[in-house]
Amino acid sequence: MEFSSRKDLWMGMIIWGCIGAFVWLFYQSLFVKFDILGLVIAASMIYFLGWIWFNTKYKIEGDMLNIHFGPIKKLTRNK
Repeated sequence: MEFSSRKDLWMGMIIWGCIGAFVWLFYQSLFVKFDILGLVIAASMIYFLGWIWFNTKYKIEGDMLNIHFGPIKKLTRNK
């Protein structure tokens, strides 16, 4: 069985606030003063935070609980 995560308001405000800050950094790095390092960092962080927000899943297989949030995975056994 696989379940998507529930989206909490306070966590959404934190993640989307960070995404907004990195979008602002991306805009500044592209249009105000061109900075390739700022573009790479901002684009990477926007992708990473979006990946965590949209792809958090819980999967139950037998007595194992697999938790995937972005690139991070955690396995737990039921005792």
